[in-house]
Amino acid sequence: MTITIAFYKGRLAENDHALLFDRLTCWRTRSRFSHCELVLPEPSGGQKCWSSSFRDHGVRGKAVDLTTGRWVLIKVPGVSADTASAWFKAHVGAPYDWFGLLGWVFPWRVSNRAWWFCSEACAEAMGLEESWHISPGDLYQLALHMDGWEVAP
Repeated sequence: MTITIAFYKGRLAENDHALLFDRLTCWRTRSRFSHCELVLPEPSGGQKCWSSSFRDHGVRGKAVDLTTGRWVLIKVPGVSADTASAWFKAHVGAPYDWFGLLGWVFPWRVSNRAWWFCSEACAEAMGLEESWHISPGDLYQLALHMDGWEVAP
């Protein structure tokens, strides 16, 4: 099976809607991406984006317009959409991991395993190890190494 991961362009040079938070995330993680979403099929047809978002205060699924030019999409084979969907549905409403996010800024990690930031949630849903240590840019690189390929939105 193949899933899609959507990566949000967080630099002003690529996205004039990038917020200060997006730009700081890109700067600190040395990446062009500040956020990511798993794009999963819905049983009724169509698709929904799943992640943990600071704007939405935690783990959630929602419709996202991926055709705005602000996203890079990577198709990744070998990841179960059913397993990823089940993980997200089991964690809906879990708080955003502000403390884990601060671990990207400070030299120590403080986190709560019941709280999630975007790439941590996506990596965990995909079954990747050490998800707490994966930034959106790291997940992009991992997806490419998992034989993923970029597709047009």
